[in-house]
Amino acid sequence: MLGGFYFGQKWFDTQGHTTALTAAIVNFNLLTLVNYTISILATVWVLDLSLQLMKEYDVHALELLPDLPYVKAKPWWRVAVPVAFAVVAIVFAGYGYSYFAGLLVVNPQTLSHRGVDNGNGVQNTVQALTATHKQHPTYVEMDIQETSDHKFVVMHDPNLSTLAGKNQTVDRQKLAGLTDTTIHENGHQTKIDSFDHYLHSAQRMHQKLLVEIKLNAGQNRRELVNRFIKHYSDSLLAHHDIIHSLDYGVVEQLKTQKPALTVGYILPFNFIGVPQTKANFYTMEYTTLNDRFVDGAHREHKKVFAWTVNDSDSMDKMMNIDVDGIITDQLTTLKQQIKQQQGGRDYARQLLKYGTQVIDNNQ
Repeated sequence: MLGGFYFGQKWFDTQGHTTALTAAIVNFNLLTLVNYTISILATVWVLDLSLQLMKEYDVHALELLPDLPYVKAKPWWRVAVPVAFAVVAIVFAGYGYSYFAGLLVVNPQTLSHRGVDNGNGVQNTVQALTATHKQHPTYVEMDIQETSDHKFVVMHDPNLSTLAGKNQTVDRQKLAGLTDTTIHENGHQTKIDSFDHYLHSAQRMHQKLLVEIKLNAGQNRRELVNRFIKHYSDSLLAHHDIIHSLDYGVVEQLKTQKPALTVGYILPFNFIGVPQTKANFYTMEYTTLNDRFVDGAHREHKKVFAWTVNDSDSMDKMMNIDVDGIITDQLTTLKQQIKQQQGGRDYARQLLKYGTQVIDNNQ
């Protein structure tokens, strides 16, 4: 049945805009009506089955109910009923128009994962940051680690083997040696960037950052966070940058020592619901993220970012459960999906999405 609505709307979408939009609203209301009709029929069937069972087991409870007198319909009902139907029709038509015009969509914030958009540079480098900034993401998400001389470098992996071909751990190298190291990815090459250089470059571009603080084995969390706060907290606050970490001890210390910072807690899985933390927001791996977690976080006035969402269907799903931000390696694709959510001529696709949501909600 849903396929019939979809292919019918596909044909209407080839006609004029007014015809396509009108057909979309009509089909939207028909789908809604079918949904409610099925729900009502299911309820009636359950009640009928209950009555049959009561008769079968000789239950006489209904005989105890008093007979209700017949009440003749009053003349005003003849006006009230059509008016009520008209009001309901107008409400549904208005809701359908709002849906297809994109008025019901709250656009998520867009975040470039490791500063990259579709392999446009080496991850976590000013090279990629410069290219990605042209797409105007809300934030560029990037990773930092502390070096052996207590400086901060922009790098995700704890080892240089993948990007530099060297079996060396980042936290055992000095900053000068790291920033002189050439790294390769996506057909691009450049040098490793210090966090100072990356941060100043972003500030010159007026590009906000989401900074992930990584804590490697054997590092002193308290001292690392103290150094980070001392050198960067005021600058991050001034430029509206935010922070997150997979290590809750880092999150807690940041919020305790510098409460004004906006700090998130990274969660790889959604198994226990919304945790009780000092975090301002949660970054959740998207495959186990659902609307219950998002709603629970929102009730606590905390935002939810989904990561790493790289295909259009998953992007749509995350938008439909009202996440506040989407972290992706495919920023251009994400912005295209958001534009489609805002309303366009592909009404058939929007209708299919609505119908799928209705089916999912009834399961």
